[in-house]
Amino acid sequence: QFLQFQLRLEVETCLDNEDLEVSEGGLWQSFRTWVQPNLGKKEKWMPFHTVLGAHELFIVEQIHHNKELPWDEKRRFLAMFVFRAHCRSNV
Repeated sequence: QFLQFQLRLEVETCLDNEDLEVSEGGLWQSFRTWVQPNLGKKEKWMPFHTVLGAHELFIVEQIHHNKELPWDEKRRFLAMFVFRAHCRSNV
């Protein structure tokens, strides 16, 4: 249910849409109250599951789980570290 609330909040925040149905059981308002202090004018809401971001999704798909790369775990870690530092896929 927590992840459903995360997705619903992301839809509201990014798409200005509140039509996503969630089986909430009355907890949606409690979740909104809990997350509201982090939704100020200067702060951007970030999902707990950060793979929803473009950079982390690239890391997971193209580096961490890419079967075509003949790299060991250490090399994958270093590639992820370099990518996070530069945020360029061609580095």
